[in-house]
Amino acid sequence: MRLFLLISILSSTLSFAQDKIISENYAIEGMMCGVMCVVKVEEAVSNLDGFQSVKFDFNQDRKEDYAIITFDNTVLSQKELINAIQGSSHGTYKVNVVKEACCDDFSKHNHEVLEEQI
Repeated sequence: MRLFLLISILSSTLSFAQDKIISENYAIEGMMCGVMCVVKVEEAVSNLDGFQSVKFDFNQDRKEDYAIITFDNTVLSQKELINAIQGSSHGTYKVNVVKEACCDDFSKHNHEVLEEQI
C-alpha cells in the first residue's frame, strides 16, 4: 500500500512539473537573414531564466518569420520573451504570439497581439 501511495505521489509530481514547460509559436517581423538575425534572437532569449530552447522557421520571402520557443511559464512570461526579442533589435523586430496553429504553414496562423507590447 505504501508503495502504491508513493508511486501515485511521484506520478502526480512529475505530471505537474511537466505542465509548466510549454512551447509557443512567435511571429517575428523584421528579421532580414537566417544567420545574424537568428543569432541575435537566440542570444536574447537564451540567457533568460526559464528558457529551454528555440527553433526557427525562416524564409526570406515572407514578411514574418517564426520561432518556436520552449520555456518554463512559471518563471518566464510571454511579455518577457517578446521584450527580449524586440530589445535585441533595438525595436526593429515586431513580435506576436501565434494564437492557433492550424497547419504547418505558419503564415496562415492567427496572431495574438499582446496589449502590453511596446
